[in-house]
Amino acid sequence: MAGNPNWVKGVSGNPGGRSKDEVELKRIIMEKTEGGLFFVDKLLQFIQSAREHSVRLAALVKLMEYGYGKPRQQVEVTGQGGDPIRVVIETGVIDPEPKSDDGRSKD
Repeated sequence: MAGNPNWVKGVSGNPGGRSKDEVELKRIIMEKTEGGLFFVDKLLQFIQSAREHSVRLAALVKLMEYGYGKPRQQVEVTGQGGDPIRVVIETGVIDPEPKSDDGRSKD
């Protein structure tokens, strides 16, 4: 699969990095929410008091994902018929100059 044709190899697509506004917003949010504890408290409130089971479950899932990370998903990959995958690598040399039958270049 080819990459974006507008990108230049070896040149960052984001040379300036994150915007200063984004960094500043994150700093303000962390400051105003006591490092995110406000959000943890709100999620705990939902878990303990929401009437709908789905709301409690969604809050619990968010709390777990942000606290411990999403669980890893295992993917089993097999070849045809469940056999192990077989990888074949062929190597060779491509001669850029076609030769005649006697081994000389065709120039």
